[in-house]
Amino acid sequence: MPRNVLGTELEPCSFDPLTGFARDGCCDSHGGDVGVSQTTVPAVGEGPVTIKGIAFNPKEVHVKVGQQLLWNWEDGGLEHTVTADDKSFDSGRKSAGSWPHTFDKAGSYAYHCEVHARMHGTVVVSG
Repeated sequence: MPRNVLGTELEPCSFDPLTGFARDGCCDSHGGDVGVSQTTVPAVGEGPVTIKGIAFNPKEVHVKVGQQLLWNWEDGGLEHTVTADDKSFDSGRKSAGSWPHTFDKAGSYAYHCEVHARMHGTVVVSG
């Protein structure tokens, strides 16, 4: 049986040969990706950002300069990060709770999850 970095045994995953995604989200418990139907998110919002279903909800968020944005982990204990593509901010790995970040400069900030390559989001900061 495979083990994670902590030595904990992992469940075996089976994959649908047509979609290539894990069946029944069996890989959720140890960071595997799941099917697209589980990652449908609103396109644009104002925050906070909810991390759920291995996705950032909303995927694009708009804030003002000096405004604090909050990310909330609600993904059943699954670890995620909020990491700027340019490395200007990083939440570190978390599996629960919240993480705030204040944007001091206008611009568009692309970010991702270091654990799940398919998770991407954008913060648009206006003056």
